[in-house]
Amino acid sequence: VSQITRDAAGNVASIACSGPSSICTADTQGGFNVKEAYAELLVPLLKDMPFVHSLNLTLGDRYSKYSNFGSTNNWKAAIEFKPIEDLLLRATVSKVFRAPSVTDLFAGPSADSATATDPCGPASVASNPACQGYTFTNTGTSQTNGIVNGSVYSNGAFGTKINLQPEHGKSFDYGFVYDPNWLPGLSVSADYYRIVLDNLIVSGAGIAQTILTSCYYGIQETCQLITRNTSGSNYGQIKYIYESSFNAGTLVTSGADLNLHYRLPETPFGNFTANFQTTYIQKYDITTGLRQGFAGHFDRTHGNLVRWRALAGLDWNLGAFNANWTARYIGRGRVGYACNGASAAAGDAAGPDGCYPHPENAILPFGSYIYHNISFGYNIESLNTMVQVGIDNVGDKQPPILYQENVANANTDVNTYDTVGRYFFGKVTVKF
Repeated sequence: VSQITRDAAGNVASIACSGPSSICTADTQGGFNVKEAYAELLVPLLKDMPFVHSLNLTLGDRYSKYSNFGSTNNWKAAIEFKPIEDLLLRATVSKVFRAPSVTDLFAGPSADSATATDPCGPASVASNPACQGYTFTNTGTSQTNGIVNGSVYSNGAFGTKINLQPEHGKSFDYGFVYDPNWLPGLSVSADYYRIVLDNLIVSGAGIAQTILTSCYYGIQETCQLITRNTSGSNYGQIKYIYESSFNAGTLVTSGADLNLHYRLPETPFGNFTANFQTTYIQKYDITTGLRQGFAGHFDRTHGNLVRWRALAGLDWNLGAFNANWTARYIGRGRVGYACNGASAAAGDAAGPDGCYPHPENAILPFGSYIYHNISFGYNIESLNTMVQVGIDNVGDKQPPILYQENVANANTDVNTYDTVGRYFFGKVTVKF
């Protein structure tokens, strides 16, 4: 199978600028061509033997040729083993690849006023050897000159990316599926995954802080994005940060998924089907000069990475009537980190991951949430019509206050939590 695609986008902004030093949003426009070929081979190895109901091997390969990055080859190998008819054991290893999107590559410059902590702030400039002895030249690791204040408010702009390259890595997945003959209607599956991504594309909210920290740890591509004052009373302080996406470091994430599905035997009161899904994030570590774990935390750069999430549901139908109940669980988490690795106070020693402890850092816990939704429907078969009414967020749960600068100053995670409250709805679906 082969395909030829063109990934392109365009956006013409209409923001007016005033004054010779103004920065306004410019056009986002660009594109690239991709040619791909994919092949997959299923190899039955064993079948209908003692303790081997079936054993299959799957091999796959995808060849991609990008007009801007060149070619890449990404493969996968998977094995499926059924020791008995009811139980399937599976494992997959694959090489993964992600090319930067059009937005990653060609986003036009736009203004930003970033808030960040300079790695060589007042708490560490006198005690951290990494902040001492540099002559300010506006390039290289000399960007880590000590400045007067640690928390800085800097002019900046998002714009064209510096030699942005694709991410690449490997994915490992191991799991099982159990469909017992002794309990028809039940299906249980579980998987453990581990993903390692190198050459990570760093972008999005909070990138100014990442640029400062990465430069501090010697990633030279990020140092050229920082401009400091070279004279006057603000000598050495950050003047400007060019907030470009860049490649740096490694992402290592692992976790587990569990799925339960059970269709109960038919009853005089109708048919019932129960579902339960949960996911657990064991690790979400990013290394850009130092290793920092984000599992169990929320911040505006990496999003909401609470360790536990779950979804439970119960469906019922009897003749033309049906109903549904779902419960969505979002586990507890924290805002803030016990150590940030960017600087050390006097007498502090770095941990095994290169991270300096900061016991004075504010760590704000937030609790778990459960949202309940219900709906009722009636199927008018003669008209091919379904009428449905329902309530989302039955308990009118309000989102937690997370004290993070994010979308529209919401002070919460609008991508995870319900900001509307209890919501009544009705809909009519007609099939033609």
